[in-house]
Amino acid sequence: MALICLMSGCGGTHSIGKVSPSVPVRGTPSPPTPLSGPTTDVNEPPVRPEALDGTPSKEAAVALARYYMALHVYAFQTGRTAPLRDISGEGCRFCADDVAAVNEIYGAGRHESGGDLTVTTVTALELAPGASWLVNATAQESPTTVINALGKVVDGPTPFATLTLRFVIRSKPTLHVEEIDATETPVR
Repeated sequence: MALICLMSGCGGTHSIGKVSPSVPVRGTPSPPTPLSGPTTDVNEPPVRPEALDGTPSKEAAVALARYYMALHVYAFQTGRTAPLRDISGEGCRFCADDVAAVNEIYGAGRHESGGDLTVTTVTALELAPGASWLVNATAQESPTTVINALGKVVDGPTPFATLTLRFVIRSKPTLHVEEIDATETPVR
């Protein structure tokens, strides 16, 4: 289902983070990157970026945000949430909501199709040297449908959407997603 739709009832904005929207973010935007698609093998989780195993840095924070988005797609397309939980901080409510939404869909014998993300921009700002970063990302999300065990569409398709995400990444005790603030805008 749409990244925000499950948490906000498809209302458009899901804001649970503690980051002020007035914080400027500077950085070089990344080129568009599809995080899933027709050629993606959903039998295997996305490959963990090597940057996550090195010294915590702005580049590692960006890699973690991209990895979270890829794992989000993987979780919703497969029902497998362990990799997503592994990089989520204990207090990340958005992360917990993601896992709960996946468990609700798959626990009811349904599955999801679509919801692929294409990341269009990613920028980062170091908030505390070597300890925390703010990562802003924009992504395009493809339509999503929820299908029951009989193969019938029970929800969706959702419209194409533009997602604006603000990740707070922390390095203690390990590099993890501390919180996410997200806004979904349907593309009409």
